[in-house]
Parts: sequence; C-alpha cells; structure tokens
Amino acid sequence: MNMTQIRTINEWADFWRYEIGVNVIPANTKYKKPIVAWTEWQDRAIPKELHEQWKREKQFDNCMAIVAGKVWHNSLKAGLYLCAIDCDNKKAIEEIMPNGVTSYAEKTLIELHPDDSTKCHIYFYTNNPLP
Repeated sequence: MNMTQIRTINEWADFWRYEIGVNVIPANTKYKKPIVAWTEWQDRAIPKELHEQWKREKQFDNCMAIVAGKVWHNSLKAGLYLCAIDCDNKKAIEEIMPNGVTSYAEKTLIELHPDDSTKCHIYFYTNNPLP
C-alpha cells in the first residue's frame, strides 16, 4: 500500500508503528492533546498488545501522535532514530525546502496538512538521536 491510498485510522497507526517503526499514541490532534502520556513511551517500546488494544477500543479515532525518536518496531531500521520538523507556516516550508516539497519527498517523509497547505511535517532518520 502506498502513501496515496486511502487508509483507515488503524491502518495509519500500523503504518507508523510497523513501517516507519516508531511508537504511536492516541491523540486528539484537533486540540493537540495526547490521550495517553507520551513521555512514558519516549524511552521504551509500546507493547504490541497495548497497540492492538488501542485499535480495538477505537482510541485512534480522534487521530494519533507520533513519538519521534528511537525506532522500536521495524528490525530493518534498528539503531535509527526518527526526527521530525514541524513547519507551521508557508515561510517555514520555503526556508527549509527552497526547491519545493517534491524535491525533498524522495529522501524524506513529508506529511502535508490536507486542510492547510501552508503547514507540513518533515520526517527523516538519523544514526544518532537529536536533542
């Protein structure tokens, strides 16, 4: 399944967990509030059973938050860290990606806001954690 296909919210939770490899927690992104404490999962892997429980209980229905940092759930990316840059306006996007979003999407994961094209998240892997 590629990024342009429509996925259910649980499929997106699985994408971030198993393909990207990081912890994902239930959140209400409209209000930018996690439903569970993200700090508990910053330094340890969320057990598969808990992830599956959150899906069964529809905890991801109000969306999710990605816990950037150590890759826990994808053995092909073991030892890597996911870093995130939050571009909150058009100027930030232009400063970080002066050649346009498309040129960076080949080497990074770009998450565009469907309701606001002046915002995006940029994700990339590093060999060392970034503070």
